[in-house]
Amino acid sequence: DIRVTDQPMGTLYSISTNNNGDQVKDAYKYFKSNTLIVDPGFGTCDFISVSGGVLGKPETFQEYGMKRVLEETSKVIFDRYHQEISVAAMQKYLERGSVTCFDRKTMSSTEKAFNDILEKCSVKVFNEVMENLKTIYNYLSEQEYLVITGGTGAAWEKLFREYLSGLSSLHIINGMINDPSLPLIFSNVRGYYNYLYSYLKTKKH
Repeated sequence: DIRVTDQPMGTLYSISTNNNGDQVKDAYKYFKSNTLIVDPGFGTCDFISVSGGVLGKPETFQEYGMKRVLEETSKVIFDRYHQEISVAAMQKYLERGSVTCFDRKTMSSTEKAFNDILEKCSVKVFNEVMENLKTIYNYLSEQEYLVITGGTGAAWEKLFREYLSGLSSLHIINGMINDPSLPLIFSNVRGYYNYLYSYLKTKKH
């Protein structure tokens, strides 16, 4: 009763099905072309390729998720403002966009924005991801579709599109292309659901 699949495959099913669980007209292209799914999440960044209907070797990197971005941000905040913030506590500060800096000598405090730090750290990690992609997938020269998914993928979508804008042969697809009403973070789970729904419907008949 349990069917197991690689995590980014959920997004492949998601871009291939509509909200009724039926295949969209471009589904055949995604499975038969050279399609690369990039799934940056909180703790990891996962890659998986599909070529001619055959799955490539899944690649998982522990150092390229949002956790790494927040770790880098925390380090710079400490170096610049001498305020120590753990990754676990970072959410509160992200909502504010600033950290409170205390001066014991003057018994005063000031708010210091760190938007610029977060952006630079995010771009730094993104660039490392792209260097890995270029190394593993031959500069994406053979890829026809790049599918972006995952929570960090949502934060990086604009960066992906700008970085790869010169590749006219590469089509960049949002993992929620068939249901834009849902956040990108749900791409995988939507695909799992539609895959299982389709499988059970076929099995029933």
